[in-house]
Amino acid sequence: MELREDFFYRFSEDGNLIRLKSELILEMPLDILIHGRNPTTVMFTPSMIRETVIGLLFCKGHIQKVTDIERLDIEEDQNQFKAHVSIKDKDYIDKNCNIFKRIEDKYKFPLSIIVKIPDILKKFQPLYIRTVATHTGILLDKDGKNIICAEDIGRHNALDKVIGYCLINQIPFKDKILVSSGRANLESVSKAIKAGIAVFVCISRPSAMAVDMSRRYNMTLVDVGSGSYRIHSVPERIVLD
Repeated sequence: MELREDFFYRFSEDGNLIRLKSELILEMPLDILIHGRNPTTVMFTPSMIRETVIGLLFCKGHIQKVTDIERLDIEEDQNQFKAHVSIKDKDYIDKNCNIFKRIEDKYKFPLSIIVKIPDILKKFQPLYIRTVATHTGILLDKDGKNIICAEDIGRHNALDKVIGYCLINQIPFKDKILVSSGRANLESVSKAIKAGIAVFVCISRPSAMAVDMSRRYNMTLVDVGSGSYRIHSVPERIVLD
């Protein structure tokens, strides 16, 4: 359900236009309605739908845990998904939405794992390999073992899926590495900090605001682009081994 068979055109060596088969990633709207109002529309790849909704609700501060949700019903209607959500705390709009906590921990993460992340990432990108059109989010333990991976046309959606999965399965974040195949901007860093992630690794260079926020909330931000690495904040969490 994540892909559609399609076609494209290309000129052959003798100058003739030929038609070839291809696969395209799906992009569909997901409307999230909380208590039947204030819909939020997300364009996403239709997989891990409950995880997407729960991760987004958590990152926006509407819930702190899965049990804050009273009801979550998902329906599909003519290539559109709708998530109907009821939250136990009816005052959710005015609570927690912009509250971030400094990440305080004593965990250490080996540099040898960090520099291998581009290679680790390639093992968990089946949709990207077929379409070259998706982003990937991965949660690793401090030894580099994969816990959950998710792909989506949007890099933020991929992170929501990972975070939602962990909330549903009660997997703690504090001693983990969150990886994004995209660059780290303010929104993606905010999601990682909201979850209490100690180390966030991105493939491309981060934005200035992403670095500033990581330093402010004591999260280690690393990019591993261009065949090297840069530790932009809290370098003491990364150790030689």
